[in-house]
Amino acid sequence: MAIPECLREIPTNEIPCYIISSWTPSDGCSSHTMYLYNNSGDIVYSTPFGDYPPTCNVTMNITTPGVYVYNSTLESGIITIIQEDNMVSLGIFIFLLLLNAALFILPFKIPFTDEEVTNNIIKKIVFIFAFVILIFNTTIFITMADNAGLGITHELFVFQWVFLKALYVVMILLFWNIITSTILLWGQKKQKKRMGDTDEE
Repeated sequence: MAIPECLREIPTNEIPCYIISSWTPSDGCSSHTMYLYNNSGDIVYSTPFGDYPPTCNVTMNITTPGVYVYNSTLESGIITIIQEDNMVSLGIFIFLLLLNAALFILPFKIPFTDEEVTNNIIKKIVFIFAFVILIFNTTIFITMADNAGLGITHELFVFQWVFLKALYVVMILLFWNIITSTILLWGQKKQKKRMGDTDEE
């Protein structure tokens, strides 16, 4: 994944970022060290510049929100790290969660059509779509937890990997069930029609 350049203000989800010099010194990049200071004037990070032809760069990994001053004999500046606003993601997550619940409940509450075979197919497709939305919800939830810096990113991604594999298996089984149940219902319908036990003309 491409690492962006550090801006004057940068949200936590865009870190790490590169602090890029405006020029390359004649004695090379590595002979210059960058010091990063917090609001209290304490050095929280220091590292030599690396080569980034035709300039020099430093990778900044600090994710704690605040105002930081970086200083060196090569480049100086200020970076303000801001906490990413998760309200939009939270709104989308809640909307998809409600949609998810509706899609799981809907097939049990209403018939989509009077035709038994078609109704069976539509119900199973709605279930599959509900599982797809559930995958989106899981991804959004883990992304929000990662951005919040909860420190459980690795565990969440392991959970997501296992959970998504299980969902894929469930969706494959649902596809298979659509085929087998449709064939079964179609056969029963044909049998009823031959025996005259149907309302169809």
